[in-house]
Parts: sequence; C-alpha cells; structure tokens
Amino acid sequence: MALAHLNVMGVRNLRQVVLEPDPGINILYGPNASGKTSLLEAIHILGRGSSFRSRDFKKVIQFGQEFFRISAHLAENHLPIGLEYGRQGLLMRVGGKPARSRADLMQVLPLVTMTPESHRLLSEGPRWRRRMVDWGVFHVEPTFLPAWRRYQRAMKQRNAALRMKNGQLASVWDQELVASGLELDLHRKTYLARLRPYLADYGRHLIDIDALLTDYYPGWKRNQEYAEALAASLSQDLEHGYTRYGPHRADVILCVEGRQARDVVSRGQQKLLIAAMLLAQVSLVNEASDPKCMVLIDDLPAELDSEHRHRFLSLLNSLEVQAFITATDINAVAHYPSTTAPPCVFHVEHGQLSKQ
Repeated sequence: MALAHLNVMGVRNLRQVVLEPDPGINILYGPNASGKTSLLEAIHILGRGSSFRSRDFKKVIQFGQEFFRISAHLAENHLPIGLEYGRQGLLMRVGGKPARSRADLMQVLPLVTMTPESHRLLSEGPRWRRRMVDWGVFHVEPTFLPAWRRYQRAMKQRNAALRMKNGQLASVWDQELVASGLELDLHRKTYLARLRPYLADYGRHLIDIDALLTDYYPGWKRNQEYAEALAASLSQDLEHGYTRYGPHRADVILCVEGRQARDVVSRGQQKLLIAAMLLAQVSLVNEASDPKCMVLIDDLPAELDSEHRHRFLSLLNSLEVQAFITATDINAVAHYPSTTAPPCVFHVEHGQLSKQ
C-alpha cells in the first residue's frame, strides 16, 4: 500500500512536515541529523505502532513538545490512518475508528525496514529473526495471529504457575500450549518453504550466491515431540521459573553453502544478505496477499559499492512498490537504473523537507 499524503508533527526534529510522495521510489537526502531517519521512523511508527530506534515513545517526542502525531491517507482507497502519543498514551485510528491493536495498523500498511542496525538479524540472538519471519507469516496466513495470541496467553499462565512452584497447575496449560504452539510451528515452516525459492533467486541476482537458504529450529529438539519436550523439562522449568521450550525459542538461520552466513561473510555481504531476505519477503507477501508492502531503507549507500547499489535498486524497482531511501550524498544513489522511471527526490535539512 502506498501513501498519498503524510503529515508528521513533533517527531524528533520534525516540527511539522507534510509529504506527498511518489507511489514508486522516493529518495530523501541531506546531511546527518537533518531529519531523514526521523521521517522514516515516523512512517515505521505509523505502520507498526513501534519505532525502530527506541522502545520508549517519550524519546520520540520533540524536545519541548507534549506529544507527537502522525497521520496519512493511503493512495488506493484514500483510507485515513493516524497515531498520536502523549499524556493519554498511545492512540491509534484506522478509517476514522479507534484501532484495537497495532495489528490493525500492520494490516493496512505493511512495511519492511532496513537500517544500519539490521545486521543484528545475523549477528545477534534469534528474537530478531523470529520477528522478521513472523511479520511475513502474519501477512500471508490469517490464522497466525489468533494462534500466536493463544500461545502467548497459555505461556503466561504456565509461567505464572512455574514461578509459584506449582507443577500440577503448570501442566494444566500444556495442552493449549502444545496445540497453539504446533500451529505456529506449522505456519512458520510453511512460510519458510514458500520463501526459499524467492530467497535463492535474490541471492543469485544480488550477491552471486547460488546456495543461499534458511534452516529452522522449532524451539525444541527436532527428534522429539513438543508435548514430550514440555513434560521432560517440567522439573527444570520449575527451577528456572519459565517455559524453556517452544516456538518462543525458535530460530531461523541463514546459511551459505551449508554454513551459517554470519560465520562466512563480511559485514558488507551481511547487508546484502539481509537485503536479499527483505526483497524475498516483499515478493512473497505481495504475491500472496493484499495490500502491497512499503519499503524503508535508511542509509542505503553505507557499506555497499556502486555496483551492488545499482543491483539492489533495479530489483527493488521491479517489485513496483513504494519505497523511501535515505542518503547523505545524492550522488551515492544518483546512478539509478536507466530503464526505470526516475525516483522522486526530496532534500531534508533542519527538519524541513523540499522537493527537488
């Protein structure tokens, strides 16, 4: 889904910004601390109900202000969406009505984001990779979210019983935990099976790697049933006070020629691998569901040479999605594929935006 109109107020150094972007590629360039990343952050907040820079919305509010507000109209159906955070907490609206949860925003404005911190997908713990995959599953499988919510409720109750050292009460929740957990596991496996051909294709075109694939760890031993794993770990779960096995411990491992990618590729190649994963997910989600994804790229030129920037932009353009790309130097993204429509360029400085 594309934005036709965006209004941002009180986000970081963006006092009042109105943007009417192109439905295709939009380049935001300017010096450091000019507000480029803050604008991407505002769009991300609107589509996810969360920031990619801070967990604390208070840090997003502009200094001296009491709230921030982000609103937009979508291009295809003119649907208004909005979000405000201040003294009353977080308020979200979709189509003029209060949103029940962040999932309502995600449903109407699906987006993926790549930032200089995206290397954590490879270098840090499985939480980052689970969130990435679950975003895709959420958009292609309608029953994923209800199953996830059932699993979270059951695990919360089981963990409460474990903290009370009540093994009998904890075991009462095993049946629901297993039922919802196996449903989550199946959705993830099905999604990854569908994603692998897309990932292999983008790996070849973007990085010249033929053997790019994913390996999946469900959160318990692969040669063991989940119910058996829960029963066998009860005594240790009681000792630790939490459930140690299940889909909440799952991991998705990106592999190159049978080895973990983080062990065999450079930092620059890591960014290309993450870009390949991003493009693969956007391709799959766009073909399997509606509306189409939006893409946010913060500091594309960082650690990518001109050849790979050109490859990435060509592949991104072929997806026919709306994208916002930041850069400090317009020349770093000026060599746009000649066979495509030129991007829409905006200059950002001192929190102000001007179309070039």
